[in-house]
Amino acid sequence: MKNSFFCALRRRNLWTVAYTLTFVALCCLLVHGQTPTGALAGTVTDPNGAVVAGATVVVRNEETGQEFNTQTADNGTFNVPVLNTGTYTVTGSPPPVVPRQSVNIW
Repeated sequence: MKNSFFCALRRRNLWTVAYTLTFVALCCLLVHGQTPTGALAGTVTDPNGAVVAGATVVVRNEETGQEFNTQTADNGTFNVPVLNTGTYTVTGSPPPVVPRQSVNIW
């Protein structure tokens, strides 16, 4: 009888450890998803509304001065995938791309 008591206690402790580790792992996954970053995507067009392929787009953080450079695809779209929260200035070239626009990343 004494042996079965310790066996049951040991089994119960193993389940407690397993549940605790599972809970901690799930919490880590949830916390990992709470990052203070955003993304910026858009389409570059000329004054007539036609897309501009191959245009250079510069996204500049106004607080830190950090710049991200990218080029538009054949359909005029661009994407800057990871930006910290803040206010950014977006510039594009060559002309006739609108020179700058301010964007807030939340």
